[in-house]
Amino acid sequence: MRRPLVACLLAVVATGSACSRSVDGDGALAASTSRTTSSGTAGAQTTGAAPRTHATTGETTAAALRCPAGAITASGAPFCYRLPSGFTDFSTITGYGEEWRYRTLVSVGRHDLVEVLASPIADTSTLSQRELRARFEDTLALRVGTYGFVRVGAVTTTTVAGARAFRQPGRYRTGVRTDNTTIYLGRTVATVACQSQDSPATVRIGCAEVKASLQLVGG
Repeated sequence: MRRPLVACLLAVVATGSACSRSVDGDGALAASTSRTTSSGTAGAQTTGAAPRTHATTGETTAAALRCPAGAITASGAPFCYRLPSGFTDFSTITGYGEEWRYRTLVSVGRHDLVEVLASPIADTSTLSQRELRARFEDTLALRVGTYGFVRVGAVTTTTVAGARAFRQPGRYRTGVRTDNTTIYLGRTVATVACQSQDSPATVRIGCAEVKASLQLVGG
């Protein structure tokens, strides 16, 4: 079945705008991906909405990172993290997180993986916690009926890498589960999306390792 990819961006500026991604007739996500390499397979369901990038660059902020040898990152990205135990780096595959400027993906199975995605946005440092939560819920929160989600959980407030963040679980109609944490730091927004199907315990541990080792700069 042909699976057209419909590009969709959600603005994270104050006015906010939205569009939706199509899904094909059998309910599979049009933006899901599966790629095979010599070291195994990795497939990712679309993490949900993506922010519209702001007119800034990440190279200067990326220089402020102090990434350890072997850390996972992308060229110019404002983040890095340690490869979690048992995972393989599949960041160079295509077809995932395409609306985000910086993308990485580590995996232990086709639908057992962690994506870390980031984009530059308008400065959020002056927003109150209430305003920031409203921004997240209006633009990047998971919603039933979009992107193949059949169930989403409540949004909870947390912190990752010393920055304000919002965590929300969800389940796709394919049965894949995700635990998304969206992080705001100055002019950077990042999402850690932990998807699992066959190895939820391994992904849960790997997800915690990624968030514990994540370095993030805000521009």
